[in-house]
Amino acid sequence: MSVADPESPAAPDAAPTGAVARIQSVEIENLRGIKSGKLEGLAPLTILTGPNGSGKSTVLDALDIGGSPNPAEAVQDCVNRRPPISGAARWLLWRGHGGGERCRVQCVATAGEARGCTLTVTEDRAAATWEITVTAALHAETVRTYQRTFRHNGMSIERQHPEVDVALPGVDEVEVVEGVPRTFRNTLSDLYSAIARAGRRENIAVLASSLVSTVDRVEVLTEGDVPVLHFGWAGGSLPIAYYGEGTHAAFRIGLSLTALSGGVALLEEPEAHLHPAAMALVAKAIVNAVRSGTQVVLTTHSLEFIDCLLDECEEPDGLLALFTLWLDDGHLQSVRHDGGEVRFARRQIAEDLR
Repeated sequence: MSVADPESPAAPDAAPTGAVARIQSVEIENLRGIKSGKLEGLAPLTILTGPNGSGKSTVLDALDIGGSPNPAEAVQDCVNRRPPISGAARWLLWRGHGGGERCRVQCVATAGEARGCTLTVTEDRAAATWEITVTAALHAETVRTYQRTFRHNGMSIERQHPEVDVALPGVDEVEVVEGVPRTFRNTLSDLYSAIARAGRRENIAVLASSLVSTVDRVEVLTEGDVPVLHFGWAGGSLPIAYYGEGTHAAFRIGLSLTALSGGVALLEEPEAHLHPAAMALVAKAIVNAVRSGTQVVLTTHSLEFIDCLLDECEEPDGLLALFTLWLDDGHLQSVRHDGGEVRFARRQIAEDLR
């Protein structure tokens, strides 16, 4: 559900060349804090704002599950990104079963194709079992059913069926990009290797030197059998982990976006731990990724970071949209601002953020 902004245009202008809104809308029922809701008009760069508990993180979870080529893996990640608790899987449901024992997510792609995922959970004393039904309304209706078992700590998964699915057209990959990772699917050296194989190694050095002016190279060294990424200069090198959390986070976000190169990137509060100068660098990396064809959906509580994104966009109409979210007894409400309207709505956005 949404509340229309009377000053919003009927439809956003066309996005700049290269920028793609791969997912246009997402509909949610009984997922985490959202009993029902829908967001329409997602842009190549979509910003979600609102107070704590307004449903921002749940929207990212819904995009991950509904857009990912492997929704079972996305469900596991949604559990693993939160602190381990007993029965963690069932808390992906509205109030932990309060709204029923199943939830549904549907994403609609740019060309109008839709894919829905319905999750049903049953529990015993040892584990929660999710049955995931994927219904894709593409050229013909296709239904696939998967089952996955989550242990109570939310960290273990028993794969019971082959990893085969019906992808949402134009969405080859959905990646949760974390500056301070809670899951460790991709190490810094993994990301570095992926970028190097794609022939974009020079992008890494530019990113590193923009964060630490004395650095002139990034290299992979080994400690025992473990590859470790280092920042290097004429006199030597240091592991990137040696640097402060802000530098590490900004570098990891930049690497992740460069490695993704297409698909959909989901970021939760990417400004966390960042100095204002580092915010500007991360904003630049995000907008560059969007212009290269990656759709980015992010949450933020920072007016300064929104300003950085607007400054990088220069002409944000068709490229950027900002949604202010809140919940009314679990029903998602929103106001959408398109591109250049965001600057004019700055006072209202500031009140919502602060």
